[in-house]
Amino acid sequence: MSATNSCTAVVLAGAVVMLAGCSIRSGALPEFTDRSPLVSCGEAVLAQGETVPPGAIACMDEAAGRGGAELSVSSLTTEGDAIVSYFRVGPQIDGIDLFVDATADSFGPRTWTYQHCTGDTTISEYGACTAR
Repeated sequence: MSATNSCTAVVLAGAVVMLAGCSIRSGALPEFTDRSPLVSCGEAVLAQGETVPPGAIACMDEAAGRGGAELSVSSLTTEGDAIVSYFRVGPQIDGIDLFVDATADSFGPRTWTYQHCTGDTTISEYGACTAR
């Protein structure tokens, strides 16, 4: 084997070893996909500095005691990558379930996360859970 072929083989082997340790989860969490459908309170797409519309927050607050609902809130990172938060409320949820899809955030963890906000909470204008 020539020196050039030998170097190429070493570089390729190194790349394979490096990539073998990388794992980016591109799919949604099973807790997000394996569920009964909910009524939608809409999809808010926020530009930099915008907040969640009060009507969307009121829709979620009203739906919490009824059959439940879901709200999707898309916002951009400072680099312009989309982060999508899904808020869920309903009779089987004590508070708010929050799923965040950050797989498109090229400067972040590129994962889905889950948070449960217990008790008497609501969605703030900044897309977070807050006490009432």
